[in-house]
Amino acid sequence: MHFILTSAILDIKDWTIEQITGMESLARASFQGHHFVSVEKVAIALSLEKRTNEFSLAFHSFIKKCISNHALSGELREISTKSLLVAPLNHIQNLANKTQHISIEELSHVNLEPTTILAENKVDADAYLLAARHYKTKKKAHKIDIAGTPRGGGGNTIQVEFETIAKSRKQLCLAITDGDHLWPTRSPSRVSKTCDEIANSHPDLCGHLRIPVRELENLIPIEAIREINKGVEDNAMELAKKILEKAPELRICADWKDGTKLRKLHNLAENTPEREPLEKALGANNSIPKKCIRLCEKSEDTPCTCYVVPNIAGGLGPKFVRWAEAQSPHKVLKYFKSEWEESWLSVGEAVFQWCCSPAKTRI
Repeated sequence: MHFILTSAILDIKDWTIEQITGMESLARASFQGHHFVSVEKVAIALSLEKRTNEFSLAFHSFIKKCISNHALSGELREISTKSLLVAPLNHIQNLANKTQHISIEELSHVNLEPTTILAENKVDADAYLLAARHYKTKKKAHKIDIAGTPRGGGGNTIQVEFETIAKSRKQLCLAITDGDHLWPTRSPSRVSKTCDEIANSHPDLCGHLRIPVRELENLIPIEAIREINKGVEDNAMELAKKILEKAPELRICADWKDGTKLRKLHNLAENTPEREPLEKALGANNSIPKKCIRLCEKSEDTPCTCYVVPNIAGGLGPKFVRWAEAQSPHKVLKYFKSEWEESWLSVGEAVFQWCCSPAKTRI
């Protein structure tokens, strides 16, 4: 997160314990590389530098860093739309019409460890932190780091975990939920809506992102999946490519993890939004014998073993994370083109906003 110290801090004459603790917490978070902290104007840092009695030596080292990093903080503001203005409690009302804000006093009670990335499972959270690193690479933000703590909250229970974190007001947290796109334009699920409401109630310390596709596996390009699963189920990979040529919208909503069997397509009501892209996929799939199509249409008793959409991504999450971590962001991004890149980096941008940080201070 990018915290910005405002000029209102200069109006403090007699510093309280809460205010000093809040400022020292920010200094420590910057020192440890957990969050990016800057000043609205260099004059703020120069003034704070003169206050030798109230603050520690570590704080003064942090202030020097604010001065030297002032140009870098300007670059960060150009690529990051998320920041928190920091001011004394009695000045917060003056910031109400500006960007989001938090008081120094409240910061004294917040654990400024790296932002928690709360996804449906830890592997997903790890992947989304990788997306943030890829986003910073794309933006050439080489002097800015990413610091986040991945955490799994469960598929249908993530909103419970998120609410507990939000109500405690003790840490920063970005919840990321699956898009659950059974079809491309499906509305958000109850879980996503609840997480949105929680984030909107605590916009300074909490945020929510619904990814723009069904689940993590839909963010990973087919060519990257082929590379990760090299030599495995090549026929299924070719079928997936054919299906996407015929029905490109399945990039968003295909069940690559479990696949979609022919029986499920036949059980869907006519003219439903979920059925339409699957029918296009069936038209591109010439590997299903006609007798199977007839059997699946007529009998519920006959086992259905034919896939309209192949299962090419079972167990892909951990393998993708290991594969992406083992090579440079530039090399990974070569697999993400056009719509794949747009979706992947939209997730990366959101995580970047909450997890941007300076390099750790070296002593």
